[in-house]
Amino acid sequence: MNQDLNNEQNDRNPNPHVYVKTTSSGYSKKNKASLLGCGCLCGCMASLLGLFILPVVLFSLLVSAVKDISVHYQTEETNSIFPEIAVISIDGVITSESDENLFASTYSVTAQKVIRQIRKAEQNHNVKAIIVTLNTPGGEVVPSDEIYRALKECKKPVVAQMGSIAASGGYYIACGADKIVAHPLTLTGSIGVIMQSYNYSELLGKIGVKPQIYTSGNMKAMLNGAGPEPSPEQIEIVQRILMEVYQRFASIVSESRNIPLDQITGGIIGDGRIFSGEQALNLNLVDQLGYFDDAEKLAAEL
Repeated sequence: MNQDLNNEQNDRNPNPHVYVKTTSSGYSKKNKASLLGCGCLCGCMASLLGLFILPVVLFSLLVSAVKDISVHYQTEETNSIFPEIAVISIDGVITSESDENLFASTYSVTAQKVIRQIRKAEQNHNVKAIIVTLNTPGGEVVPSDEIYRALKECKKPVVAQMGSIAASGGYYIACGADKIVAHPLTLTGSIGVIMQSYNYSELLGKIGVKPQIYTSGNMKAMLNGAGPEPSPEQIEIVQRILMEVYQRFASIVSESRNIPLDQITGGIIGDGRIFSGEQALNLNLVDQLGYFDDAEKLAAEL
């Protein structure tokens, strides 16, 4: 990275340079597992974890021998006389798990960890701009919104750089940046909300298990898979909640990308489909196509 530039090069080129790369990945760069499409498995994960996640192309993170999951921060200011660019990486499923949770998933990203990094970069007087690299299929609603808000309120320029995938909650977060750079083959979009559950009451009946469910109200057990099929009223309740979240998501995209809201909710942008980076550029969902170097140059110009 540009941190290795020698003094002679710095004397000739007083442009901002990258000084630190902090990672919010739950798994190390060295041992990062490959990502394979597996919609069925992660659809089940979405239902169990309540994830706000890419419903079409989801991923099974094959984590093997993942031991180095430490996150390195640079909290002190450097002695550089040149402005610098902080890099924060978001790799994995976005969750609300605590940093201190020993049983937290090794391939998740917590909002509090990312927000802490954003604040440190914002408070470092040597930092001119921030690059947020995204390689995430999305995740839970609330932590996605919290990271978006932290980026939106950041007083320093922010560039979002999309990797293999920055969809659903990943795109939600990108909307908090001042500029978005996507690789031509990035999978992004998936602007929508999904909630999934399974009813296994008949399966339990086949093995002689009959659940006894006691509730304080007739709506309390409406997401209980061991109970009866949901009533039309219960389905309507859940659907209303999903549409509230969807309207917020669509409104954020509309404001961030200067696209009329009805064009999002009534067209292909907001129907939940995924786009390639090139398609996203044509739809004004990103600002330019490129690589990390392009995001670095753009951040230096802001």
